[in-house]
Amino acid sequence: MKYLLVFVSLQFFIFYNNALQAQWVPTSGPSGTEGKYILKLVACGNIIFAGTNYGGVYHSSDGGATWIPVNNGPVSTYIQALAVNGTNIYACIKKSTSVFCSTDYGSTWTQSYNNGIHTTGIMSFAFIGSNIFVGTQNGVFLSTNGGTDFAQVFQPDSYVSQLAVSDTNIFAGTYDGGIYLTTNQGINWTQVNNGLSNTRVYSLAVNGNYIFAGTNSGLFRSTNNGTDWTEVYNDPVNTHVKTLAVNGNNIFAATDSSGVFLSTNNGTNWLSINDGLLTNNVNSFAVCGKDIYAGTYEAGVWKRPLTELVGISKESNNFPMDYTLSQNYPNPFNPGTVISYSLPIASIVKLIVYNTLGQTVKILENGFKNAANYSINFNAADLPSGIYFYKIETGQFSQIKKMVLLK
Repeated sequence: MKYLLVFVSLQFFIFYNNALQAQWVPTSGPSGTEGKYILKLVACGNIIFAGTNYGGVYHSSDGGATWIPVNNGPVSTYIQALAVNGTNIYACIKKSTSVFCSTDYGSTWTQSYNNGIHTTGIMSFAFIGSNIFVGTQNGVFLSTNGGTDFAQVFQPDSYVSQLAVSDTNIFAGTYDGGIYLTTNQGINWTQVNNGLSNTRVYSLAVNGNYIFAGTNSGLFRSTNNGTDWTEVYNDPVNTHVKTLAVNGNNIFAATDSSGVFLSTNNGTNWLSINDGLLTNNVNSFAVCGKDIYAGTYEAGVWKRPLTELVGISKESNNFPMDYTLSQNYPNPFNPGTVISYSLPIASIVKLIVYNTLGQTVKILENGFKNAANYSINFNAADLPSGIYFYKIETGQFSQIKKMVLLK
């Protein structure tokens, strides 16, 4: 009988402990009690960066256990925009016309002066190859030389709050004009608002053929490159969808007063996942490794294992041991070939095909990927015979390989 009681007690302890773990938990990051609100979160490899309203940029390389300010240089105070491209971190501060870049995970920052951006309201970034786009209160600006110089390529009637990349297309979400699309690197823009019930766009996210737009009146989805939009979520308590994150087929959405919601089928159904959160005002998400992080307005940075939310097996240990980029097969090829790569940890991945002039031919991957082995089909039916190169970039790894197209 004694052994039975011990067994039952042990089982209850395990159940209770798991129940306690199945929720959001706070990290030791900067918080509203210090006057520092989390405005932006991004992940670069296994490092989380947090942009605050008072105190500049912080980073954590140990899962949020410790946070270090990384403001050596001009970056400080109010971080209005924060983004990652490969191993480069980009930041903009409030009331500044300059773009700041760090190539050493925030240890030092380089500032561009008189760079052609004639507005202090820099809100968002997007990247296609080596081109840098910034969304501002005075339209979209483009740099083709790494951020040294910018030129205005778009000026709508409302400021551009969000930018998102889908393949080689760029979506621009505005504060009062809805969504615009360019398919030629910013030369021409088309308004794509069919089906949107509100033209105030707070957030944009891309997951394959799915484009998501968080607005002042709910969350909308397009499956035809923005031609039409359908409402997929409308919380009657609050419909301001402020931030979005993508992880596989899972979409995370947050509002400024109703907390965090999850869809595991690209927006068809939604579930509230606020367990443990001390606030429902979430400003930003970042997915890093096996966790998702939420930056809040007054309660700091919180984290939660993805395994609790998206059904990934906790016992799985079949992750690759190293980063790899395999030789395409077949090679030479005509017109199709397969490119394979492996990620030992979750990473932001860029996989791009170039010609011998260094020009981008095709963007095969550009976004977050879980630790796994991947294979991508590359069809070159529309390309001439010749030598091509494909390059992979993550926060920790970069490699180039050559392939030959023979027709």
